Amino acid sequence: MIKSKVVHGLTSTASLGALAISSTLPTAASAQNSGAIAQAGERGLTFSLEGGAAFSDFTSDFFEGSEGKFGSFEDDLGYYGSVAISKSIAGGWDWKVSATHIGFPENASTIADEGGIRSGSGEFSASLVDFDMGRTWQRGQTDMRLGFGLVGGRINQGYTTDKLGDGGGVNVALDASFLGFGPKLSASVQHRFQPRSPYSLIAGASVAPMYGNYTHDKGIEAYDGLDSFATNFSDTDRGMLLMTSAYLGMAYDFSTDSTLRVGVRADKFDADEVDTFGGDVPGLFEDTLTTTAFVGVDIRF
Repeated sequence: MIKSKVVHGLTSTASLGALAISSTLPTAASAQNSGAIAQAGERGLTFSLEGGAAFSDFTSDFFEGSEGKFGSFEDDLGYYGSVAISKSIAGGWDWKVSATHIGFPENASTIADEGGIRSGSGEFSASLVDFDMGRTWQRGQTDMRLGFGLVGGRINQGYTTDKLGDGGGVNVALDASFLGFGPKLSASVQHRFQPRSPYSLIAGASVAPMYGNYTHDKGIEAYDGLDSFATNFSDTDRGMLLMTSAYLGMAYDFSTDSTLRVGVRADKFDADEVDTFGGDVPGLFEDTLTTTAFVGVDIRF
């Protein structure tokens, strides 16, 4: 059984941001609650949009034990996006619904020598939906918020290797996916530099243990120029995925109706040790960490 240490669980979740960290998200990611909570007050809905470039090194980590047999891998480069709708309620309470996606397209490397041509690749994605309720306390120029809710989604990670020589070739594909949901807890702070200053510091963190199903697929294709052979194995097991997120940034209030946010966020995905195939698939979902430089905007109606 491929003992896959699948991400003990936001990119942000997945800054996986991931699911609206500032006011919500302990998930891999989500539009940070930039605040202006005091200004938003009893106003209507707030629409939040966030996006940025995501970075990681999960592919090079996975192939680290190959000793360069598949070449040298660049850092993984991906994208992050989050959209959220929130509303303030009397007594400092609010609710928020958000959707977040962190995606890393295929990162491949190829090397050729007297032994033939070898290549490898890796990819990762996390899609999350989040509902959160929280309460904000104001202390001078600082707003502090605690939130609790539910998050659900799918996380996927996959790797492939190709070996081609004079006598034929072999292709191996390893894929792991997690589908589940669970509770989340988040905390965020917004501190204004001056009582009526439009500039403020924003920070937050969140944690979300998700429970669901891990599915592992292993495909093998071999050929020698005349004949070919292909097979695929699939196994499913239940487990937990732990997602943790944190962000730090700056916010600027254009007015009581709009706020601009910039910053960085980190989303980590950790997985249960799941028995599949009677073996071990190293690297799949094992401490996958993504870092994102984000830009966001809040529009209040």
